[in-house]
Formats: sequence, C-alpha cells, structure tokens
Amino acid sequence: MPDDEEKLQLLADVERLKKILRQKDEMLEEMEDDLKNQGKPCSSKLSLEERAQELSEQLRDLHVEMDGKNATILDRDALIDSLRSEIDKLEKINKEFANGSVIPEHDDSNSFGESEMLRISEDCQKYKETATALYERNAELEKEAVNLKDEIESMMDHIRDLKNHMETRDEEIARLEGELFDERNSHEGKLAARGNSMFSEVIDAERKVEEDLKVLHGENRALKGMVKRLRMEVEEVEERLRSSTKRFNVTRMTTSDIDVKEMRRLRDRVCHLETERVHLWERMFIKMRSIPKREVGALITGYFKSFELSIASVKGGFDGLMKDNEKYVTIIRGLQQEVENLKADIVQLQFDNKCAHRKAAPVVNKDFEHPLLAAPLKTLNNGRPSFFIKPKNVEPMPQLGHSLSSIAVTPQKPAAKFTTRSSIKDDTSEWAERRMKAQAEKKLATPTPRYNYIKLSEPVPKFKPAVLQMPSTSETKEN
Repeated sequence: MPDDEEKLQLLADVERLKKILRQKDEMLEEMEDDLKNQGKPCSSKLSLEERAQELSEQLRDLHVEMDGKNATILDRDALIDSLRSEIDKLEKINKEFANGSVIPEHDDSNSFGESEMLRISEDCQKYKETATALYERNAELEKEAVNLKDEIESMMDHIRDLKNHMETRDEEIARLEGELFDERNSHEGKLAARGNSMFSEVIDAERKVEEDLKVLHGENRALKGMVKRLRMEVEEVEERLRSSTKRFNVTRMTTSDIDVKEMRRLRDRVCHLETERVHLWERMFIKMRSIPKREVGALITGYFKSFELSIASVKGGFDGLMKDNEKYVTIIRGLQQEVENLKADIVQLQFDNKCAHRKAAPVVNKDFEHPLLAAPLKTLNNGRPSFFIKPKNVEPMPQLGHSLSSIAVTPQKPAAKFTTRSSIKDDTSEWAERRMKAQAEKKLATPTPRYNYIKLSEPVPKFKPAVLQMPSTSETKEN
C-alpha cells in the first residue's frame, strides 16, 4: 500500500512538472511573437534594427536563464516538500514522546528543542507566504504579458491599415495629377483665345498652379520613397522572422530533449531522497533507543539545526528568484515604453498623411474653377447695388420675371447722381442691362462662397425696391 501511494505521488509530481513545462513553452512562444511583432513596425534607421537584435539576444539569454531557474525552482520545491513532511513527522513523534513519558521541568534541553521547533515552524510559515506571493506575482506578470501581446497585435493591424490607406492615396494623387495636367492643357487654348485682357491673369494663375504642382510632386516623391523604404523593411522583417522561426524550431527540439533528461534526473533525485529519508529515520530510531531519554532533546535539536541550515539555503534561492522577478518587471516596462513610442509614430504618420491631402486638395479645386469666378472682388466705397436703384418718374414699372428670393446680387460701382431729367432713359436702360446680366450669371453658374449676394426669404406683396444703407467711407476705413 505505501508503494502505491508513492507511485501516485510520483505521478502527481510528473503531471505538475509537465504542466510547468507547458506553461514555460507558452511563455516562450508569446515572447517570440512579441519579438516578431515588435520587429515589423521598425523604421529604416539602423538604431532600431540594432535595438531589435539586442532585444532578441536578451530574450535568448533570458530563455536560457529561465530554464536554469525553473530547474532550481523544481529542486527547491522537492526539497521543501521533503523537509515539510519530515517536520510534520517529527512533530508527531514529539507529541507522542510528550504524551508517553514525563520529562522533568528542570530539563533545559527539552525546552530548548521546543523553542527551536516553534521558531522553525514560524520560519516555514513565512516561507510558505513568500512562495504564495511569488506565485501570485508571476500570474500577474503573465496576464500583463498577454495584454501587451494583444495590444501589439492591434497596433500591427492599425499599421497595416495605414499602409494600405497610404497606397490608395498615392494612387489617387497620381490620378489627380494626370487629370490636372490634361485639364490645364485643354483650357490653355480657350484662355488664350479670349484676348489679351486676361493674359496676365492667366499667366499668374498658371504660375501659381505650376508652383503648387512642384510642391505636390516633391511631396509625392517623398511619399513614394517612404513607401518603398517601408516595403523593403517589411521584406527584411519577414526574412528575419523566417530565420528566427527556424532557430526557434531547432531550440524547441533541443529544449524538449533537455526537458526529458531533466525529468529523468528529477525522478532519480526523488528516489535518492526517499532512500536517504528511510536511512535517516532508521539511524534516528537506533540512536533514540540507544541513548537515555534526557539526551533525546539534544539529538532532535541537532537534527533541527541541520534542517534550519537547509532552509536558509532555500531562502537564499528565493531571494535570487525575487531579484530575477524584479529584472523581468523592468524588461516588461521597457517593452511598454517601446509600445508607447510606436503609438506616437503612428499618430505622426496619420498627421503627415492628413497634411499632404489638405495641401493637395486646394490646388486641384482651384484649377477646376472658372477663371471669371476666380477674379478678386471689388470693394464698395459708399455705394449701393445698382439693382436696387429706383429710376425716377418712369412709367410703367417693369415687371419682375421671377421671385426676388432667388436673385443673386453682385456688387457694382456706385450710381451717378441725377443732375438733369434727360438722364432718366440712360438709367433705365442701364438698370435693365444689369438685371439681364444678373439673370444670365445665375443661369451659368451657382454662386460660390466667394461672392457677396443678397437673398430675400419670401416675396413680399406690393414690393417696393428698398434703398440699402451702406456704410460711409470713414466706417469702411476704420473696419
């Protein structure tokens, strides 16, 4: 029956070790994925490539160190379990001795052994609490690593979307440049045929468009160069990823072989400790039967001192593990800082992309506008729109062809004062011509925000042309 229990205990230990090995494999895979994902968004600078190589070397060293620490942890766990079982058995034996025999009160060795047992039990409890705290901290670090992995994957997806968006925008800019060139060549003959009056304005507009096209061409070339560099970096990162995948497969095969050897060594170590435990108990019972009862306490105290020394060595191992955990925490913080830097680079790329599109949009819209609509507006110097100038003593009143709510009024020069009655016919003819010109302009093109125009919301019955009060010259100068 004890043999069966020992077999079950060994099987449970083997399962626990397998679980630990699986967890370590998962951690190794996650760190490899993080390394691959961090290598993709790197820029073309050599410093970032060197940084990636340093990180890969550090990761490889950490893997080796982690394997060594895992082996030491397993050894220490087995030693702690054996020591705890021996302490429990000694406590039971001590209780049996206390119940079976009467020890005099003046026996100093017995009191000293009890105090040592209490102190050692307190130390064991402290070590248990420290171990649980370390396990909890390791679980938190694993969760944090998983969260960082998800965040880096989302960032890589966002970078891929930005890259596709930049490619589409590059194609759109090239297409708009071609359309702009064709449109400029098609309108060149029309603008030249209109006469020499607009020749200087056309030359100025063409010069501005050429300057804007030069700027856009330079930006387009810069963007194309950036896209080319990014593609080369992506290809380089993919090549490094393939090589690192091959190395990872080789290292995984070697580590699996090492894990099998480690399990065999641990199994042999457990068998050796079991035999030592049996021999120790046999020697202890022989000595307890051969020596008097007063010297039993001193014997137990000696054994406990040896246990205390072994536990002190285990405590040193735990201190080393704490230092390693602090080192891993600093490494994780460094990776978080690198993630923040990558986010800042993504925001900067988005901003540069928007600025390039905003610079390209006004030039394209400006070239497609009508040259008459692009002319500058004339200022009003204490004048009133001629459309609302009421002719004097003219009958009958001309009827409006449509509602005044949709008439667009352009600013005109101030009307001349009426000095004689002979100028009434000239004013009416000018008024009719201006009204017809306004209707023609409305049919040709819709008014743009560059033009000042007046709209009446609803036609008023018995409409009388209103005289607008325009600001004086002094007010215009002040404004």
